[in-house]
Formats: sequence, structure tokens, C-alpha cells
Amino acid sequence: MAGGRVTGSGSHKLHSLTRYIPHSHPPTRPHHPLTTHLSIPPALTSASPRIPLTHRPTDSPQAHANTAAQVDIRDGKEIQVFFAKEPGGLCYCFHQRLKLIRGLSAFPITPQAPDGTIDTVGLAKLVARLVTARVDSIGLLGSTGTYAYLSREQRRVAVQTAAATIAAASEGHPKPKLLVGIGHIRTDACIDLAADALAAGADAALLAPVSYTPLLDEEVFQHFAAVAAAVPLLPLVIYSNPSTTKFEFSDVLVERLAKELGTSVIGLKRGGGPDGTDHAAAHRALADAVGVRSSIDFTLGYAGDWRVIGPLLGGGEAWFSVIGGIFPERCQAILEAVQDNDAAKARALSDQLQPIWDTMAATGSLRVAYSICNILGLVNAAPPRPLLPLPRELHDAVHAALLTCGLLDA
Repeated sequence: MAGGRVTGSGSHKLHSLTRYIPHSHPPTRPHHPLTTHLSIPPALTSASPRIPLTHRPTDSPQAHANTAAQVDIRDGKEIQVFFAKEPGGLCYCFHQRLKLIRGLSAFPITPQAPDGTIDTVGLAKLVARLVTARVDSIGLLGSTGTYAYLSREQRRVAVQTAAATIAAASEGHPKPKLLVGIGHIRTDACIDLAADALAAGADAALLAPVSYTPLLDEEVFQHFAAVAAAVPLLPLVIYSNPSTTKFEFSDVLVERLAKELGTSVIGLKRGGGPDGTDHAAAHRALADAVGVRSSIDFTLGYAGDWRVIGPLLGGGEAWFSVIGGIFPERCQAILEAVQDNDAAKARALSDQLQPIWDTMAATGSLRVAYSICNILGLVNAAPPRPLLPLPRELHDAVHAALLTCGLLDA
């Protein structure tokens, strides 16, 4: 335990969850949600108005809390424990469930052989590297994983390969969560893909509103509702990528999905927004829209590697990262600076990767990810047609960027 908190993915298992609240000296809000992977609702950390509380001791000899507020939790979910001490010496124990999605979510490519079959050896190698790096979750079959170009059978093979690799490579350590893209142009196909992902061992599904005819808000809501009802044991993450789907999730729609579908929807992956955005204000507005769930079990995470620092410093709880699927340690170092509220260090570390960010912004992160994986010798793969590898001059630019960033030996 460091800084009065028990961190990490934890092995604490409770049938119910108790958060212990002192009368007059509530703990300060954790300095950043990525630090402890929780945000205590303001009502529970505010001395005014005071919440009616009853006296109750903890089960731990380390802390004797005389007040308690009950929060339900399903059996087997991860929790976090930390302590707060009053000036008079009383120590209070706080238990909070950890959110399923938090920290670094790394998105690898899905390598294929020339005949279109999944390169299971190559995929296993990519996934094993992420497990060894102790990423928080793996985003399989995201946009980087070219989910939209793969058949149901190809996706099933990819998920089975990833799940088996995670189990084998974890070596007794907490396993990273497996998030699986199930986006498809048809709702019934998404339901089949969700069932396949759950059967193969996925922890959650990434659902993007894929379409040919542009979708309306009500159509997207009913799409999510249908998948959630058909496969209730697989929670959904709202996968917002308007550059590919041409659909933008408004805060109003996110609020409706979070509130009306409840724990069937557990988070949002969203881009960081254009330069000049007040990221902290935008994040607060989104958290306010989601309501108390944003403090308990709904993750607000961000993507877009080259412009994600602002949203993370503004309160983002998860980084859905393309480059994190290749160089997870670099991204973890940036997140550690964010967790420490060291904005200058976080930005400096991100700036060290600017040559990579520039190539991604210019040509798209998917093609750059393939080039990097090939340059590093991790796989020998091309994106599925009609997508083409980067032309030689741009591939060479990626190679030069890796050298400049110190990610490749000269």
C-alpha cells in the first residue's frame, strides 16, 4: 500500500461493497482518477450537506470506521481499499470497486497471411508483449485491428488466439481485460459477434455504430439496446470514431445509453477533440451527463494518440492507444506522469514521440501501425485489401521517425 491506498488490479473479493465515510474529515478526492482508478462522488466527499450515516466498524483491525454507506457490487468484481486518518487518530477504511476499464488500453493490429487467414502466431506475439508489459486492457479488433474487414470466423479465431495468449502469458499476474470489437453494419450480426466474443473469453465489447446509410440517434440507441438484451453478460463500451463511422455521439445520447441501459454499457471511447478544446470542461460536462455512474462503474476514456494528453490531464480515466499496442512502456510512462499531475512531464514525454504522431496524423494510425510492426520484425503483414501498405517514401518516413524517437536501433 502506497500513499494510504491499495493499488493495482487487486484480489479482494467481496459479496457486497461497503464504503466507509467519516463524520467530519472525509478523504480528499484522489488527485487524478488514473491514480486509483476511482472517483468518489462529490456528495460522498463533501461535508455539506452531510449524508445521514450509521455507526459501523470495519472488519479490518487496521481501521475502525464508525460510519458506513452501502454500495452494491456483484460477486467477484475487483475492489480497491484505502484508508483516511483523522487528526484525532481515527482511521477509516474505504472500499471501492475498480472500474473494468482504466489506465492503458492497448490496441494491436490483427495480422493476416496473404490468403486472408489470421496469422495466429504473429497475433499471439503482439498480445504476449502487451501482457508482459502489464497493460490494463487489450483492445482487440478495434479500428487498428481492422474489425470491419474481417469475417465472423476470422474474428472468432482472433479472439480465441488473444484469450489463450493472455491466459498463458499472465503467469499468475492479474490478466489484462480483453475488449473486443463487435461492430458490424447489421444489428443481428453484432449480436452473433458479441456471443462469439463472450464465449471466447472477452471481458467487454467495443460497439461502433457502423453503417452505410447514416444512422440517427434513435437507431443507434436501439442498436445498443438490442445487443445488450441479447448478450447481457457482455458489457458494452461505446466506441466513438466519427472519422470512420461518420456518426458523432452527443453527450445527450451518451447520457441516455448510460442511464437507460445501466450496467450493460460501462464506458465511452472518444476522441480528444480539436486543438483549443477546454478538455477539463468537456470532461466535466460529459461526467455530469453520465451522472453518478461516472464515479462508480462508467469509464470516460480517450483516443487519438497525438492529441490525447489534454483529455487525460483533463480527467480522462483510460487511454485507448494505437501506439500503446506496440510500445506500451512509452505510453505507461506518459500515464504515470498524468497520474502524478505532472502536466509538464506528460507533455514532454509525448513530445518525444512527435515524429510518430506526425506520421499518424498525416497518413492514418492504422497504416503507420502496420509499418512499425513490420519494421520491428514483429510480423510480416499488410492491411486487408482494399487498404494498401504505406508507399515506400512514407514507410521510410516512419522508419526515420522511429530512429528519431529512439524506438529503433540505428
